[in-house]
Amino acid sequence: FQAEDGIRDVERSRGLGDVYKRQILDRIKKAVSLRKVKRVIIGGGVASNKFIKDFLFRNLEDVDLLIPPPELCTDNAAMVAALAYEKIKGGEISSLSVEAQANLGIGINK
Repeated sequence: FQAEDGIRDVERSRGLGDVYKRQILDRIKKAVSLRKVKRVIIGGGVASNKFIKDFLFRNLEDVDLLIPPPELCTDNAAMVAALAYEKIKGGEISSLSVEAQANLGIGINK
């Protein structure tokens, strides 16, 4: 399929994929530099993407990159739901008026 601007959907998708891979790589490199770590574990649905995995293994130097097999790389929504279940079991319940915070770490309660 050719879009009005002359760029085929396949080419557009490939370009977006390259942007995503580069963003993930840049974030990992920044975290490694800030935290001075030598080992990185990647999980979630993104870790099942063969193109992203291959790209990261080719471009991460001096880092021990660990990625579980695809059957253990579940969607992040499932992981968030599992975490919520454990918090509710432990008595941690928020009111419905709580504001969403996209970068809230697992160990932070407020």
